[in-house]
Amino acid sequence: MRYRILLNSKKGFRWFENEQCLVRGCFYDSRGNWHEGESMLNYFGSADTFPEFRERIRNANGYFSVIRKIEKEVWLACDLIRSLPLFFAYSGNDWLIADDAASVIRELHVAELNEEAIMEFRGTGYVTGTETLVKNMEMVQAGEALRLGRERTSEFWHSYRVSGTGIGDYELFRKQGKEVMDRSFGRMIGSLGDRTAVVPLSGGFDSRMIAVMLKKAGYSNVICFSYGRKDNPEALISKKVAGKLGFPWHFIEYDEKLVGNYIDSKTFKEYFKWASNLSSMFFMQEYFAVQALKETGKIPVDAVFIPGHSGDFIGGSQFAKHGFSAEVESMETITERIFRVKYHYADYSNSQAKRMKERIREKIREKESGGDALAYSIHEDWDFKEKFAKFNVNSNASYTFFGYAFRMPYWDHELVEFFRKLPVEYKVNKRLYDDLLVNEYFRPYGVSFESELQNSPRTYAWGRFKKRVKKLLPTWFVNLFTKKQDLLCYREITSRMRDDLRKRGENPGAHGNRYNKMIIEWYLAWVKEQA
Repeated sequence: MRYRILLNSKKGFRWFENEQCLVRGCFYDSRGNWHEGESMLNYFGSADTFPEFRERIRNANGYFSVIRKIEKEVWLACDLIRSLPLFFAYSGNDWLIADDAASVIRELHVAELNEEAIMEFRGTGYVTGTETLVKNMEMVQAGEALRLGRERTSEFWHSYRVSGTGIGDYELFRKQGKEVMDRSFGRMIGSLGDRTAVVPLSGGFDSRMIAVMLKKAGYSNVICFSYGRKDNPEALISKKVAGKLGFPWHFIEYDEKLVGNYIDSKTFKEYFKWASNLSSMFFMQEYFAVQALKETGKIPVDAVFIPGHSGDFIGGSQFAKHGFSAEVESMETITERIFRVKYHYADYSNSQAKRMKERIREKIREKESGGDALAYSIHEDWDFKEKFAKFNVNSNASYTFFGYAFRMPYWDHELVEFFRKLPVEYKVNKRLYDDLLVNEYFRPYGVSFESELQNSPRTYAWGRFKKRVKKLLPTWFVNLFTKKQDLLCYREITSRMRDDLRKRGENPGAHGNRYNKMIIEWYLAWVKEQA
């Protein structure tokens, strides 16, 4: 068996290499030792058997991708949430392994589009499982370890499913939750050294918690920023929080001038190809802000971005968003819900919808970890490995593309495990999570406000009702009579894509205020042009 390793990404996290392995990223091991640079090579390179390699992966608490070279095999893995992707394909007698999809495509003799994956991407903004938009090219999944040799085998070393939850009353879990929060954020802050911590500070709770914890730890090398239309409510709260904590705050105003004709720029063309990797939608939300911060010299080159995603998920927001909490449900019910709430950007025919539901069931079965998992945790596990790992976390590309590293404190292993096993009654409506943030952390620092931008259970319920009604109405009617706040200038951003499609003779169709839908359609049109 032969293999070729093609590493082109030098953005955000650089690769380190020796005869045993290649690795990039940073992490803590199970003993609390910090690994970055050469020490990562020693950590993974001394694993001589696949079970030992898998165990090293399981105990690496951070952000990484690793390629372990063995005489007749090569082993691949990414971290818990697939923050630094890896791609692979079999071509001739060679395994091709790369950190970007384009490198694999250039080496493949035939690159045929995966029409079923395109159909899925049109509805979700990402491709599930190991598939990509190109046949024969695959990707390593979140929490998965791969073994490539004469045959290909893989297994998941992490699951978000549970067959039972922790035992104890609310006060016990509240006490434990605070201790876990303190340790998890302490690890993140300890990993920074003295580098500038850059917090994308919104009006919500998750990013505010990061700023508060930096303040609590006495970490003063902090810059906060917000962006969007002038005087938008998110930015006003962000500025207020930064002021209360005594951190510098920058606002990048989004308008016609800033957006400009970005679609023809060399920088954007490089960004969207690299960020999407033929597997995930690229994000424009922070692209202009990070670009402006870098070009104006407001942040140093070794700064570390610390976004707030996805604290609300581990806290339990999905229970209110999607209206579920049952411990026992049929596979059909779980599948139908995932299809309804995750595959919503496309209008599928009956036959297409049937195939998409089959794909959901296939991916659920693939992720089975043994035992009788509680129904809600099956949904959560699918969300974790598919939507969050390939959609939400992919927004980090806005940082790494411009050369910055990141940290994601809410994906700390101990924090994830605590909320994974939390009894469901304390996850519904984010009961424990919001209680801890507001009462243990925000109020002591004066950043708990009477008027907040958090959605209430009633708001989520109303949102679910409206989505169901919209499904029954013609698209043109929905677009005509529904309005959505556009705080981030997405109307102007996506209008450039619409105009570009028309110039190329395409009919972009109606997307109304569903801005991600336009980004998805524009990208798929580009993909098909390249085929």
